[in-house]
Amino acid sequence: MAEHPTLEQSYTVDTPESVAFAYEIAGIGNRFIAALIDTIILTVSVLLLNLLVLIALAIFGDMTLDVLMGDNPPSWFGGFVMALYALINFVLFWGYYVLFEYI
Repeated sequence: MAEHPTLEQSYTVDTPESVAFAYEIAGIGNRFIAALIDTIILTVSVLLLNLLVLIALAIFGDMTLDVLMGDNPPSWFGGFVMALYALINFVLFWGYYVLFEYI
């Protein structure tokens, strides 16, 4: 009967100078918890951003039914807020992982 190989929890790199570096590899549980924490942080950030955008649009009158249905165009400030929202949303989703990989 063949034995089942165990999952390696470390990774060793041998350099040409005969120096060995060993790294501990994160298991599936650690990776799941990290992904869950990242998802929670991004979700809360996007919800807060959405709330701020809705408040800003409501204050300046761009949340009326005419504007939302497309009968009247939004004010220049409403367009600016939506463009800024799109930019911040992009930076959140793409920059979050890039920033923490860099750190």
